[in-house]
Amino acid sequence: MFYISNKTIYERTKIQRICYYAAGITTNLIIFLLAWGLSFIVSSKFDPYLLRVVFQTNLILFVFNLYPFLFTDGFNILQELLEIYNLRRIVLGNFFKPQVIFKQSKVIFGYYIVVIVSWIFIVVKVCAIILKFI
Repeated sequence: MFYISNKTIYERTKIQRICYYAAGITTNLIIFLLAWGLSFIVSSKFDPYLLRVVFQTNLILFVFNLYPFLFTDGFNILQELLEIYNLRRIVLGNFFKPQVIFKQSKVIFGYYIVVIVSWIFIVVKVCAIILKFI
């Protein structure tokens, strides 16, 4: 996993920051679409497995990078769009006090609900996978 620190990002305009954060997501989408398109036109002599791996990997990266909870580009884009730059701190700092989040902002509370539901989904999926092997 690569991470680039850009200490001057907040000297840019809001649109420039959103474009900066969206660059990786856009790249994954372009590679995904190219691999998907090539899968229809390559000859039968070419191994389709490689294209399928590129196709699936970039689709997964595209979706994962849009997920707004982890330290992903999707989270940074969400912060820019909402103009709430301490979103993660508010949610994690009041994780067991949803009434505080609700009083502060309905938008932040909506984000809090998305975080809870997604973590429940992840835990259920992981448990199902583990139980499959037991």
